[in-house]
Amino acid sequence: MGSFSEPRLIQGDCFAQLALLADSSIDASVTDPPYFISVLGEKWDEEPEDKALVTAFHTKWAREVFRVLRPGGYLLAFGAPRTVHRMVCGIEDAGFEIRDEICWVHPQNIPKNQDAAKAIDRHFFESWLVEVGANFDPKEVRDLISDFIQGRQGSALLAMLETQYGLPPWGVPQGQPDGTVLPAHPRAKLHAGRGTALKAVWEPIVVARKPFQGTLAKHLLIADTGVLNIDDARIPTTDEYAINRFVSGAKPFGGAKGEPYETISPSAGRYPANLLTSPGGTMNRGVVHIEAEPTLAKPRMRDSKEKVDTRGVGKGMRFNRKGEFVEDLAQGDGVLGSYTRFFVVPKPTSKEKDAGLSEGNSHPTVKPISLMRYLVKMVVPKGGSCLDPFMGSGTTGVACVDEERSFTGIELSGVHFAEAEGRIRYRLCNHDRSIESVLALLPEE
Repeated sequence: MGSFSEPRLIQGDCFAQLALLADSSIDASVTDPPYFISVLGEKWDEEPEDKALVTAFHTKWAREVFRVLRPGGYLLAFGAPRTVHRMVCGIEDAGFEIRDEICWVHPQNIPKNQDAAKAIDRHFFESWLVEVGANFDPKEVRDLISDFIQGRQGSALLAMLETQYGLPPWGVPQGQPDGTVLPAHPRAKLHAGRGTALKAVWEPIVVARKPFQGTLAKHLLIADTGVLNIDDARIPTTDEYAINRFVSGAKPFGGAKGEPYETISPSAGRYPANLLTSPGGTMNRGVVHIEAEPTLAKPRMRDSKEKVDTRGVGKGMRFNRKGEFVEDLAQGDGVLGSYTRFFVVPKPTSKEKDAGLSEGNSHPTVKPISLMRYLVKMVVPKGGSCLDPFMGSGTTGVACVDEERSFTGIELSGVHFAEAEGRIRYRLCNHDRSIESVLALLPEE
């Protein structure tokens, strides 16, 4: 383990640049490699027909990272639910032990879904345009089809079509005030409300470790890798009820005598879990949930004399059922009320992504700084070094600056490299490791 040093930013192909790094010279790697899901319109995100190529790609870069990491060094790599298995196999084939998989939930995503009714309406509309010999330039055709299937009744292109060629005999889709579209073709109506995909609200983060020789104890006597920084990653809590039960050693609900019902430190907080959640905005009425302070629904023992308007949540534990809406549950860097067991982190705001940049951040998959800070301090020893072979716009580097870890980042794109350099340099001059700095990045509403 070394001391915190100036970030090292490298522009170029990761395979060529990784080959120049010394063996066993980095403590950990936190990275966000390509997902290969063909939804971003980027060449590096295109999903190949031969899926074995995805595994081979991940094996190739993971093998170099394996060589560069010290024995016991951790690798955290983001993936997509439907392609992460290819990455896991590649990382394992490179020599890593697969230790776990963290689930990061972020319910703000827009569904990447193909609407079945719209697809059928489009199919028949395109066929009809050919039949009537409609003569429009390619761009007008694209815009016309879009206006048609979205039910834009006031469309100038649809008005032009009606004047010159009329409209399809089955009519046009009708856009509704709530944003829905009523399909037009009888066959399309049969498939209203159907689609091809669920909304993607989580991303897996693969947790892998480079093996080491001998026992953990012997390894730690000569190295500072191989373990997670559990206390650094604990979830802050003000849960006096839980802390008092921990200290008193009282018999817990459903646990062995003398053991706490949850692994919790009175001074440090809750034990980190492999589930990371972000606030989802407004909660629906009637949902059993855990409110943010100060109106937290307190649990009650089943033999309590108090009357409790609850339903059971876990063995021996109950939470109040609340009917009102709960807005913006974010409490900052990992806090969502006293009884939340999991890390809470929102998607990054434009203010967060653009800090230090004059023209804004163009990268399509920027991760939250608070999330990357959490991961960095979990797997990188204090004062240690972190590698990101797919640096993007540099969020891992920003997190390393905040957490006083040395950083080496590699990025192929000149545009994104400049963004990473700007964000990281700005952070070096303006870093603030207080909780208030994280709260300032959250949306105002």
